[in-house]
Amino acid sequence: MVLRISIGNKTKDTTKTSSESTKQVTTTTATSTAAHSSSSLRSGEMKIMQNFLLIWFDGNIDKNHKDFQDYFTELRNIVSTFEKFNDVNRCAEYLRRIEFEKVFLIVSGTLNKDILPLVHDMIQIDTIFFLTRDKNRYKQLEKKWSKVQIVSASVNSICKRLNKAVRECDHNVVPVSFVPKRTSMETTFDQFELSFIYSILIKEIILETKEDDTKCMKDLVAYCSQQNISESQLKHFQRKYHRKSPIWWYTYECFLFSMLNKAVCSMDLECMSKLGFFIRNLNRQLEQLHKEQSNAYKKRITVYRGQELNKEEFEDLINMKDGLLTFNNFFRLVQNNM
Repeated sequence: MVLRISIGNKTKDTTKTSSESTKQVTTTTATSTAAHSSSSLRSGEMKIMQNFLLIWFDGNIDKNHKDFQDYFTELRNIVSTFEKFNDVNRCAEYLRRIEFEKVFLIVSGTLNKDILPLVHDMIQIDTIFFLTRDKNRYKQLEKKWSKVQIVSASVNSICKRLNKAVRECDHNVVPVSFVPKRTSMETTFDQFELSFIYSILIKEIILETKEDDTKCMKDLVAYCSQQNISESQLKHFQRKYHRKSPIWWYTYECFLFSMLNKAVCSMDLECMSKLGFFIRNLNRQLEQLHKEQSNAYKKRITVYRGQELNKEEFEDLINMKDGLLTFNNFFRLVQNNM
């Protein structure tokens, strides 16, 4: 999709929860920039199916202990790629080999503070969750280390924090590109990057393909199972898919949104083909809603979306005032900026 850029005051993103999804303005798009993706860290490893992964570091970690298994089960419902380490150097080395995804790091145990100086400033690290039963004792770490969050050592507490971090990461990872304003106010294809044209072609192929949804769903579940997506989520998806709308599933907190977001941003054709039936269903529902609601919006409406930009991206945005913004994803927008 191509949008006209206007520069205004900073706004707070207030995307609503899944129960309010019918009130959201969601648009399907095509982009100018395909994000990079490191499909695996070593030859033969499974793909990282989301824009992030989870690492748990504990010097005395016991993978077979019931408490850890309880954590593992719940956390795997949020992040599909979950690694465990009990050696500081091996953990740091693993982190260095991650190229494009963001990392959520859980730190606990006797060696918890030893790892912070080694990994805190790594660009791969998004958030470090410092797990403890005595939050006051380690509160000063949040002041010393900006990426550290002190979290109570309970499954509910860490899942709540991780869910929030995951949503923010997925929201901010969508790549955008800018096309300068033309004095003639006309835009030709030679202004866009080749990746933008490529993404349009891929989009058209997916939307025009005719396949049986039942077979496609079975293929998707089998594919996700091979990529270590949570079995409980896959079973839930199979049982409930036809009972809910595509927009509901897109806004629901499960593997589907993150997986689609990663596939589209990185132009992962294999994954996009597996998700093709869902992309078509979602696009079809959006077109139907647009048709039904178009009469209610005779005048132009303003919608908002907040997204983090690095310094270079922000400078590009400022310089491209009144230019065009291109991206290749479904966007969740709101009609107020509060």
